[in-house]
Amino acid sequence: MKLLMENELVMSAVVANNRMNRERNATGVNSYENDLSFHPEQVMRHYLDQFGHVKWMDLCCGEGKALLQSAVYLAENSLQHRAALIGVDLIDGFQSIPENVTCLQWQVGSVVNWIADDRYDIITCVHGLHYVGDKLSVIQKCCKALTEQGFFQGSPGSAKY
Repeated sequence: MKLLMENELVMSAVVANNRMNRERNATGVNSYENDLSFHPEQVMRHYLDQFGHVKWMDLCCGEGKALLQSAVYLAENSLQHRAALIGVDLIDGFQSIPENVTCLQWQVGSVVNWIADDRYDIITCVHGLHYVGDKLSVIQKCCKALTEQGFFQGSPGSAKY
């Protein structure tokens, strides 16, 4: 079996077009809650109560469905002025952001080339790491981009970091 170089892997049809990861919910079946034991609303509420704000970076977010659901939760509870949610994915296939949601933004890019421009309380990467050749480099970048009280949670399949 021929292994692809990192730049070939990132731009391969398997990575850019995989439907398995594109429509993951925040909670319930096929969700961050299920795959990472991470309930976004509860975790964000904890950060808001403890620190007054929350920043969540979701790498390989697919359509961004989980982030959008979480941003809508924040908007409906008048909390979004204290939050920043950013989703990064390889292709621009993100869901539309409603006009009343101001705490969410999308970025197109590869997790391999991602460079943190801020510190984050939460960094997630659900089923994105298995498409990356140098997983440890990505994990290291994530850990360096965390706030003192922050955490990274990722899953290349069934393993959690």
